[in-house]
Amino acid sequence: MIKAFLDILRLMWLGANTPKLKFRLVLNIACGAFAGFFIFLNYYLLSTLLSGLATDSPEVIRRNLVFLVASSMSTVVLWWVFRYFAEFLCYAIPFNLRKYYYNVVYHKSYSWHLKNSVGYFQSMLEKVMGVVNNWCVMFSWRYVSSAVFFACFFIYTYFISPYLMLYFLVCIVVMVATIRTTYNKRMRLVKEFSILDRLFGKAFTDFLYNVRTVKKMNLLSFTTTRLEDFGSAANDKYSELQRHNSLQWGLQEFFIRAQFLIPLVYFVLNFIKTGEGLSTIILLATVQGHMSTTAEKMMHFMSETSKFKEDLALLAGYIDNTGARGGVAPRRKWKKICFRNTCLRLDADTERDLGIFEHRVGNFEIARGEHIAVMGKSGEGKTTFLNLLTRQFGPCEGCITLDDTPYNSLPQSFFDSEFTYISQDVELFDMSFYDNITMGRKVSRAKLDEVLRDCCLDDLVKRLKGNLDTDIGEKGVRVSAGEKQRINLARGLLLDRSVLVLDEITANLDPATTSHIWRSIFKKHGDKTIIAISHEPELVRHVGKKLRFKSGVAKPVA
Repeated sequence: MIKAFLDILRLMWLGANTPKLKFRLVLNIACGAFAGFFIFLNYYLLSTLLSGLATDSPEVIRRNLVFLVASSMSTVVLWWVFRYFAEFLCYAIPFNLRKYYYNVVYHKSYSWHLKNSVGYFQSMLEKVMGVVNNWCVMFSWRYVSSAVFFACFFIYTYFISPYLMLYFLVCIVVMVATIRTTYNKRMRLVKEFSILDRLFGKAFTDFLYNVRTVKKMNLLSFTTTRLEDFGSAANDKYSELQRHNSLQWGLQEFFIRAQFLIPLVYFVLNFIKTGEGLSTIILLATVQGHMSTTAEKMMHFMSETSKFKEDLALLAGYIDNTGARGGVAPRRKWKKICFRNTCLRLDADTERDLGIFEHRVGNFEIARGEHIAVMGKSGEGKTTFLNLLTRQFGPCEGCITLDDTPYNSLPQSFFDSEFTYISQDVELFDMSFYDNITMGRKVSRAKLDEVLRDCCLDDLVKRLKGNLDTDIGEKGVRVSAGEKQRINLARGLLLDRSVLVLDEITANLDPATTSHIWRSIFKKHGDKTIIAISHEPELVRHVGKKLRFKSGVAKPVA
């Protein structure tokens, strides 16, 4: 639990990524510490005031009342300052952490994206962000203030009697040891429930992302049955966990009440005999209630932390070895890219049913400004070649070089600035038509209209009545498959980079549209290096070199 405690603090510190945020976080913790002191001082002054109402002089009563009001107002001020900073931290820290994790996922390799569900990653991230968000509010006020409060209480008991302080320390040790005996079983139940809950969440996310496919194929009964199976198992385990939680809560309440009952009886009997110690009786009674509330909150913290440990461990598996690739920047104008006897083996996890697939390219060069067609049947290795070319994958054997510089030593910024990879897998965003094409870049209307004509999007613009700010829906649901592909192509052409890597960009288009697009690409972008996968005659007529794949092996075509 201590490790999870430190992990949450580390994430909070990571999210506070500016000196100003770090200062606010430290100030927030300091407010919690001072608040703990003033809360105890309130209890002490209240017990002193009540115990002296019958015996103290009016001046002493007024003085104690003034101190109590001042202490209470100080607590209110600290609470206001705390809330002022905590509300901002609740937004800023999770926001910065989400940007951090997005950057991590972006720099993951293409093979990682093939093997991992980003939707599942997001669900785990949101759970962790929920804990961090709660801690931004509750950490200082609940945990730091409680720690300072009980530190003040133990110091107070020492001045009353060292034996009383020792008694409370022994009671707390016994209570923690007793609760600890039930904690291991509770952790086992929490872990089992977390696994079932995670399976349910993963299935739900998967079905939700593919709800249109489920609807088209009428698979509702299958998906609901699957979700009910996962949900029923998780509910049963949660019921067992709740029963165990109630038992642990009962033990905790019993020890708290019992440990205060003995000294309370002693001081009450002493007060009856001597008339002294009324303030101590009042203070012990009030602290007992505060300790009971704090212990219940700590139990909730332990439950939250146990789930947090599981989710954070999963996130840690995602972020291991994920730094942005560094390297030496190449010359401004490179001359050629060379494949030298490269071999890529797709592991069994990726190709579970097909076994290990080997992809081989002998000696093959791509000169700057050259136009190359990559051909072959489906599944022969054409897209894998493009992934190697754009460094989505790295070869297991051989090497790829840019002039004399090995690919793996090039900075990622080179590929980001030089290559435009337009894939057959189109991903549109729940934004306007204009934003999906420009992606935040400033583009003149003349340039935009030219690209739209080249990509045969005129009809779509007419259907939108010239309003390019029309929203196209989640994943582009309001446009057809062919329109999605042309929007994706227009987006890539507007990037205006020196290398165009095109993967079946006209697969869903009719022959006339396909011919028009290929003519426009070679007319307007003929000075660029173009590597394209397609069997279209219009492409074959324009290229100067052909590469055919068969069973994963590349062979140049004369």
